[in-house]
Amino acid sequence: KDGCLYEVIYQAEDGWFGRKCKKVNHSSSVISYFFPSLFNVTKDDEVIQMEIDEKRHILYTLTRNGTIDVFDLGSDGKSTYRVTSKTLNAIVNEASTAAQTIDQLNFKPIVSISAIEESESIHVNLIAVTKAGVRLYFTTTSLSSPEQRPFALTLIHVRLPPGFTASSPSQRPTSVHCSHFKRGTLLMVSSQMENKDLLWTISGDSFAFNSELMELFSVSHLNSKIWRIAEEVKSIPYKPFHSYVLKNKVVAIESPLMVTQHMEEPRKFIFLTSQGIHIGFKPRIVDQLLQLLIENQGYDNESVKAFFALHSGPQGCAIALILACGSKSAQETKIKEWATAAFFHFGGDPQQMATHSVPLQSRSSFPPQTSPPFDRSIQQVSTPLSTVNQPLFSTPSSPIYPQSQQMGYLSPSDMVSPLSRNEPMITGDTNTVSIQFSHKHNGVYLYFSRIIRPVWSLKCVTSQRTITAEGQKDFLVSNISLNEIKLYDNRLTELRDFLKSNIKFSLNFENENNRRGLMRGNDVYANERNSLHLLLRLIEHCIEVLGLWKLLCDHQFHAITAVLPIEKQNQLIGMTFKELVVYGSEMTTLLASALVRRFIEDNSTTDIINRRLQEVCPSIYKNENALHAKAHELVTKAKSIANPTDRASQLEYALTLCKKIGSRINLQPICELFQSVQWYEAVVDICLLTAQNRDPQNLALHYYRNGEQMEDQIGYYVFSARNECYKLLLEVYERLVQQSRSLLNPRGEESPQTMLSLEEAKKRSNDVLRHAIESNDELFHIALYNWLYEHQQSDRLLEIKSPYLESYLKRKTSAFSDSI
Repeated sequence: KDGCLYEVIYQAEDGWFGRKCKKVNHSSSVISYFFPSLFNVTKDDEVIQMEIDEKRHILYTLTRNGTIDVFDLGSDGKSTYRVTSKTLNAIVNEASTAAQTIDQLNFKPIVSISAIEESESIHVNLIAVTKAGVRLYFTTTSLSSPEQRPFALTLIHVRLPPGFTASSPSQRPTSVHCSHFKRGTLLMVSSQMENKDLLWTISGDSFAFNSELMELFSVSHLNSKIWRIAEEVKSIPYKPFHSYVLKNKVVAIESPLMVTQHMEEPRKFIFLTSQGIHIGFKPRIVDQLLQLLIENQGYDNESVKAFFALHSGPQGCAIALILACGSKSAQETKIKEWATAAFFHFGGDPQQMATHSVPLQSRSSFPPQTSPPFDRSIQQVSTPLSTVNQPLFSTPSSPIYPQSQQMGYLSPSDMVSPLSRNEPMITGDTNTVSIQFSHKHNGVYLYFSRIIRPVWSLKCVTSQRTITAEGQKDFLVSNISLNEIKLYDNRLTELRDFLKSNIKFSLNFENENNRRGLMRGNDVYANERNSLHLLLRLIEHCIEVLGLWKLLCDHQFHAITAVLPIEKQNQLIGMTFKELVVYGSEMTTLLASALVRRFIEDNSTTDIINRRLQEVCPSIYKNENALHAKAHELVTKAKSIANPTDRASQLEYALTLCKKIGSRINLQPICELFQSVQWYEAVVDICLLTAQNRDPQNLALHYYRNGEQMEDQIGYYVFSARNECYKLLLEVYERLVQQSRSLLNPRGEESPQTMLSLEEAKKRSNDVLRHAIESNDELFHIALYNWLYEHQQSDRLLEIKSPYLESYLKRKTSAFSDSI
């Protein structure tokens, strides 16, 4: 009752000067403890409300006479000291200075306060609501350094309730006795009659990106008195924040409802009344459109037109897409049809425009990246509330209508493709034709950006140190959970299906003729369709990457990534999901292969995981990857088969699968695979077959016979491709020759499984040479003869009986007269 803040402190043992429990007054100084009569001269002014900012660790108290005290709990939240106190008279004087035309009676008394967390606003710390419904915005720091600890309580903004402008209805809030403020939505309860209240709901969700301050409000008549208001706290299944660095401090800014409504449920409020508990839901903006479509049975009416007039351009189309891409249940089929029709009706058409300038960049129609709620140049400015006479929607089950407003939101700068901008795409020529895309085109890009935004700039993994039986080890942990993956995957899949069902991609942008025509701007509709086609490809690839990531999380993500080379693990640590999607084709293939390798190491069949990978991410894990994995599995299992016939059959089947891969085969690991079971004839077969597959028209031989002319680029390319295959085969032969001369391995590369005795190595090298010279691949014979000549094995060269040897020797002697 004395207006002070007390804390009861407990301790395990008795102290020298006290017991295990003691009461501390944080509102009084140390001097007042010794001279209480000198400082206890004020009348009783009981504390009626306490609010805590749990992120900034600041506590606020409000007394019955309107005094607000600020307490700093320390950066760690473990200490308490009083920062400042401001009386009601001081607050009223500051408010009157800011809004000189407003009667001072509107600024008192203060009925409630609400702490504003850092995620909602960087600058605003506290909002106070007066009996007349006026909102007073305070900061505890300076606007230039909001990252500091609190040191003051300064009024920075006054916002008036409905009824203070000429366009507003005559009704205005009076006798407000209860309020609740969170995420930009203000609920105020004012007394109407003895047992009846009015519920005022004020919000600015619909104007999150407007440069002017605008809000919607609604008034609900209640049949009982409201004593308290609370909001249900829900766990958020996605990452709603955007990180922002403010003077070496990372601040997580919460996004407006306009951006996140496709992943949120309507907010739920609980009202404690004289008759019991009442529950109300605050519809999202998309719920407004849904209600209008249901009430009017379609889009062709004035109510829906008014909605799209308020949410014009890409914003309205993005809202319609939420319904058009929604559930596929039979009950919602009609709603999807209406939303789709509204999307195309209000989305407009692309336009062709003539330009006469040479700028390389066009102004974006999207909002700026930062929109701080208050600028230093507009401190303490009274802003009358813009209102409309009627709410745009109604929900029978809920007395709460408007939406919430966010402050201090930072929109991501790299989420929206340049193709999605509403401004003309300007080429480098003067007097050229440019394209202004339609609102529905930009709405699709905007909706995609909002779906993928939470993870787009997020680091894929975090390195986490864990204690194991072998000691401390660093494992990679996914920064996106399975629930999040499912959420993003579902939304992207719905958008992909919508694009495939409703947009005809008649032209292929990859075709050179089409691309030249589009760049000249001959067909604005074709330009727009192909822009959406490119977006569709990006969406499909995002779905595949998320699908692969889900499989990795389902099968022990940390164990799968542990088999990657250290340099690849470090590369993955530094990658964002954007980089993984756009540039990470090699990394995603490695991750898919690591998953399959995990199955092989567990002696599990790869058929199921191969099939699943090809279903989930066919462009990442292709058919050749599945064949390679199956061959690897067969060879691994063949090592443990004792029966020679069964073992040979298993290996033959593995070789057959490798041959089906074709020219895209990763030859190096395949050769190592067959070497691990000492089947060198398979190495010969697969190397020579791959060389042939890479040059089916035998252009390399033509290139060789014509003197290897440098201007023949195609011949040079296929000649080099075939030589890569020959080089791998000859390296295997060289290692066998070296082993046949000494048991010591000069390179230190051989594993115990591939180490052979002198006799065995000699036999194997002879078998490889004999099997290789049976080939009719003339270029390989030339590569082999060159290798024998360079390694001083002319005697072995002359022992070969081949139709290609004579021509080789003639060519060699003509080039070097002293060679042979």
